[in-house]
Amino acid sequence: MSGLLDLHLDKVEDPVAVPTGETYELKITSAKVAPSKSSDRDLIKVSYEIIGHPTAQAVFDNMSLPMKGDDEKKVYFFQMNLKKFCQAFGLDLADPGNPTDWVGLTAWNNLKLEENEQTGEMQNNIGRWEVKK
Repeated sequence: MSGLLDLHLDKVEDPVAVPTGETYELKITSAKVAPSKSSDRDLIKVSYEIIGHPTAQAVFDNMSLPMKGDDEKKVYFFQMNLKKFCQAFGLDLADPGNPTDWVGLTAWNNLKLEENEQTGEMQNNIGRWEVKK
């Protein structure tokens, strides 16, 4: 008979950040458009799991959407960021579809390792996407 004592929870590792220096395959676990907590801007909020690294922390990304009043340079930056994301995941640039439909898609990213300003712990953040040809 199996029970909680058989799970050896004392041996389960806490989630960790993966090291930099290699490219990781990420799978989208959730994606949605949501308002920013700090401005009137909408964001595409995406969560990823790192394939092949079961003890790795989840990775999160908030991609800003252009809004009325943004200058040309800011609009270009937001558009280019979204374009690279869409290319990496093989999404149609003319119509990438609804973000909720992206769940399960995978792409490769050169994750960055940075300190979380709030917790002081190391975490992975989105780096450069490997664009599908």
